[in-house]
Amino acid sequence: MPTDDQAVRYEPDESPPPAVAAGAGLQAAMIIVAPVVLSVVIIARVADQSDDYIAWAAFAALLISGACTILQAVRVGRIGAGHVLIMG
Repeated sequence: MPTDDQAVRYEPDESPPPAVAAGAGLQAAMIIVAPVVLSVVIIARVADQSDDYIAWAAFAALLISGACTILQAVRVGRIGAGHVLIMG
């Protein structure tokens, strides 16, 4: 029976190969973007908004989500965690 240490692929001070990191990042981005856009589309459809409005609202939601994520990562004074926390 394997121990918990045998299942660890990378230690905290190690980095995965660039292809593995890019693949994991792409998967994470898809998982994060979908609910943000979906919630905007559902709310706009219920409110009988046009397709142009939905496109603008989805863009605005992604822009605000990205700005909040950057603010959390950068840490300006006492604002922000200093870590990448996805705000979506």
